[in-house]
Amino acid sequence: MSFETYSPADRFYCGIDLGQQRDPTALAIVAVGRGPRPIFRVGHLERLPLHTVYPQVVWHVRQLISKPIFGQRVEMIIDLTGVGGPVADIFHDQGLRPQKVTITAGFEEVQDEHDRKKWMVPKLVLVSRVQALLHDNRLQIHKALPDTAALVAELQDFRAHVTDSGRWTFGARSGQHDDLVLALSLACWWGARDRMGLWWEMGRSEPGAIPDLAPGPGEVAVKLNSRVWVAGRNMVLEPGWQVLKEGEAAALTGYID
Repeated sequence: MSFETYSPADRFYCGIDLGQQRDPTALAIVAVGRGPRPIFRVGHLERLPLHTVYPQVVWHVRQLISKPIFGQRVEMIIDLTGVGGPVADIFHDQGLRPQKVTITAGFEEVQDEHDRKKWMVPKLVLVSRVQALLHDNRLQIHKALPDTAALVAELQDFRAHVTDSGRWTFGARSGQHDDLVLALSLACWWGARDRMGLWWEMGRSEPGAIPDLAPGPGEVAVKLNSRVWVAGRNMVLEPGWQVLKEGEAAALTGYID
């Protein structure tokens, strides 16, 4: 682990892609600073040995986030796709309360009405978060981490495809892994979402900054710095102030001032 410099204002986000029979469990911890355009610094990457049982995974995560550097400023985001609620129960039994994500093939994020820490999130949104941060030079990956080379290889192998029905699909090439990419995507997705409320508060603090805009429930007012395509709407948005759904804004951080 390498967080050589950090601010007391930083928050940490631990993305966990839970392994199954053919893929190891992968962890990525990202430090996110404050401000409208914070830097996302990857200071920990790890693949656990294949076939590590879930109780051991949970114990390892608990030990990791208990390190003094994190204090009470770390949040976990776990991918429950294919493993389900019983694994989340193991986290809960250890006093851990992660955000629980099931990855989908759609365009809209959906928060469970009864469990506010349970989400259905399109893979498009997760992958777009990492791509936007890379494009904006706001994702920094510590070169000295043992698994940095593996993450870079996964990013290079990651592919997007459009099916005959018009759906986007994402994943590694045949025979390759994408577990580190998904762990990183989970951490970056929630890290950006967790800071999203700041954009609206900044706009409110500037008289006349958001004229005639009234975000509704689940929406935020943001200022786009360039034209951008929004897949869920099948349209291009122009630069300037726009009202977006929270999931749309989370996918477009690299285009928001």
